[in-house]
Formats: sequence, structure tokens, C-alpha cells
Amino acid sequence: MLLEAAQQQRSLADITYQRYKKLYDGRAVSRQEIDQIETQKKVAESEYARTKAMLTEMQIQIEAARALTYEASFTMDVAAGTLRKLTTPQQSSPSDSSLVTQLRQEAKRYERLVLLLTPLAKYYSTEMSVRVTSDAIQVLGGSGYMRDYPLERYFRDARITNIYEGTSQLQIAAAVRGVVSGAVERYLTERAADASIAPMKTLAKKLSQARRWLKEAVAYLNNKKDSSYTDLYARDLVDMAIGILIGYLFLTQAPHSSRKKLIAKRFITRLLPQVKMNYQLIASGDKTTLTHFDTLLK
Repeated sequence: MLLEAAQQQRSLADITYQRYKKLYDGRAVSRQEIDQIETQKKVAESEYARTKAMLTEMQIQIEAARALTYEASFTMDVAAGTLRKLTTPQQSSPSDSSLVTQLRQEAKRYERLVLLLTPLAKYYSTEMSVRVTSDAIQVLGGSGYMRDYPLERYFRDARITNIYEGTSQLQIAAAVRGVVSGAVERYLTERAADASIAPMKTLAKKLSQARRWLKEAVAYLNNKKDSSYTDLYARDLVDMAIGILIGYLFLTQAPHSSRKKLIAKRFITRLLPQVKMNYQLIASGDKTTLTHFDTLLK
């Protein structure tokens, strides 16, 4: 199951992050004891600042994958529960025909959402797991690469997941249909209503701007009517949609925790320029990769 793969890799990344953080904390203590010279201290502080940024990014990516996977899992549970109501014996099923019709409509709606969210969750979670395990190795250097630590195994375990149960490219191909058809935009409208919290209005406005860029990118692709061009920029488009959706999920969580507010602020603030860049790439009309493929590969 795609959602099982997504959840597995979210958990693997979480384990990697926790173990890596402990290992790095241990290294930081010993380095502090050794680095007595002021210039060495400054270098250590600079390295530590960069490592803080990596740690923060790893943690937020893990929580983003968790939020997206839980959203897809919730949708699947609701779809299964609605279908179960329709297939129960007559004595326990609703007798009102209008209610049965409503349940059928709800079942179809949630089935469509499952088809929309599942490839998004699988693609994002598996790619995230590869990034997190790779970054953990990078910071520990040679120690992370050696078999003395489990990180090299975590990386190998993560790397296979964006291949089995459908490669990331196949997940993108499945997801991009929902983006260009407008299904993602309709779902984002629902999530925006859930996330319309007064204290977070500034972040909500940023997501609204990101959605405008997404809609303009979709309109550009639909007007172009060039399937090869859409395929070329499918990943950029899907990344835009996933980022915006996760932003709304974080906004929904933010009122329940001051920490979640900080996570939402950091994620959405960094998301906006990425979405703008992807929009500009899509709207550039550049087909050099396709038109000069043979030349580029010489």
C-alpha cells in the first residue's frame, strides 16, 4: 500500500533524526572541550549554526510528511467507513433514501480524495526520508558513512522506497492529473476554510498568494495544451501543490501549540519563494530539455 510506504518512511526519517541528533550532541560536547582557541571557537559556532539549520529543516520535513500522511489516512478511513454503512444489513443501514444517496455521494467524494492524496503522501514522504537520512550522514561526515553507525543502513532503507510501490515519477504522474484538473484547488479551498484562524491571517495571506501562482501555472499549462510540456514540469507543479497543502495543514495545527505556530511560520515563509520560482519555471515556456535533448547529452 502506498500509504504504508509513506508512513514507513516518515517513521524511518524520524528514527534517523533522533539518533543523529544524539550523535551530534555527543560530538558537540567533545569539540567544546577541545576547541579552546578563539578562532577555532568561531569556526565551531559557525558550523553549529549551519547544523542547527539542517536539524530544523529535517524535523519540519518529518512533521510535514506526518501531517500529509495522516490527512490521507484519515480520508481513507472516512471513505471505508462510509462504504461500510452502505453495505451493512438493512436493519442497521439507513432506511431514508435521501440519506442513502447522501452517503453514496460522500463515499464517492472521499474515494476521489484518496486517489488524490495517496500519491502526494507517498511521493513526499519517501523523498523526504532520502533527504533526511542523507543530511544526517552529511553532518556526521565519515562517521555517518561507516557501518559503525546505523545511518548508512537507514539511507539504504530509505532509498529503495521511492522506487518500490511505484517510483516517485509514477506518483507525480498520478498526482499531476489532480492538479491540472482543479481537484487540488477545490481541496485547498476546503483546507483554507479550516485554517482561517485570526491570529494566523498573515500566514494565510501568504498561502493565498501561493495558491494564485498555482492557479496561474495550471491555467498556463491548460491553455498550452501540450502534454509533453506538462510532463516536463509536472514535478514542479506537484511540489507547489504539496507545499501549499502542507502549509494549510500546519495552519490548522497552529492554534493548538505555540511550537506548531513557529513551525507553520517557518515552513510557509520559506515556501513562498519556492512556489514563486516553480511558477516562473512553468510559465517560462522553456522546452530546451525536449528540443535539444540529444545535444545536451553529448
